[in-house]
Amino acid sequence: MHPQQLVVSWFSLVLLASPLMAIWELEKNVYVVELDWHPDAPGEMVVLTCHTPEEDDITWTSDQSSEVLGSGKTLTIQVKEFGDAGRYTCHKGGKVLSHSLLLIHKKEDGIWSTDILKEQKESKNKFFLKCEAKNYSGHFTCWWLTAISTDLKFSVKSSRGFSDPQGVTCGAVTLSAERVRVDNRDYKKYTVGCQEGSTCPAAEESLPIEVVVGAIHKLKYENYTSSFFIRDIKFKKERLCVDKTSAKVTCHKDAKIRVQARDRYYSSSWSDWASVSCS
Repeated sequence: MHPQQLVVSWFSLVLLASPLMAIWELEKNVYVVELDWHPDAPGEMVVLTCHTPEEDDITWTSDQSSEVLGSGKTLTIQVKEFGDAGRYTCHKGGKVLSHSLLLIHKKEDGIWSTDILKEQKESKNKFFLKCEAKNYSGHFTCWWLTAISTDLKFSVKSSRGFSDPQGVTCGAVTLSAERVRVDNRDYKKYTVGCQEGSTCPAAEESLPIEVVVGAIHKLKYENYTSSFFIRDIKFKKERLCVDKTSAKVTCHKDAKIRVQARDRYYSSSWSDWASVSCS
């Protein structure tokens, strides 16, 4: 899952793709190829180029095959299945110049695969990611479940809104000691903590926070998204940052005192009127 990163002078390996090709860079030297997953799908053509001033004696290999796949500065491959993915390396004179790892993100009947994480249910809602916050400080925690225990890697990105992104920083994904049992099967629980960069507890939230979890199992890539406002994921039962407010008024006979309240940390709507009789 983590090929050794080799950097040799100005040699590098890049992928050249037409604008219509469904291939994109996940991280340095790691690329995702998006495929329609059915028997008649043509797959995606990927051109690998090894940059070097030399024109000769360049060979190509893959971790999926022990044979030399080709020679020259470029190698064209047709990616149709997982056997076509993996790490491709260019060599010259027995020396590794660079490499690139190809992952597959598959789509069946127009729907992206969601095989890695466990779909969960809460009341009538279904979800893969569950995010929670204790207060309005901008810190929140997300977690998810999976039955997979090996060859697994996660990445997390978050922002407040896509059109006008604001900084949200997420820490490292950690495996919880807690084991969750669902439908007579044990699942591993992973968690990540995130913090919004500039947060004013009293500010009204106009844009939702977006969290995207990328999951890699062997050569399969999937992503999962959750969108929410902090006010909607804050623990409802915890009485945090609550100040008691009291007032003394003169109450005339047969009169009523009426009171409204609202959350001080964001501009919520006012509550219904509550009244107390003076008699």
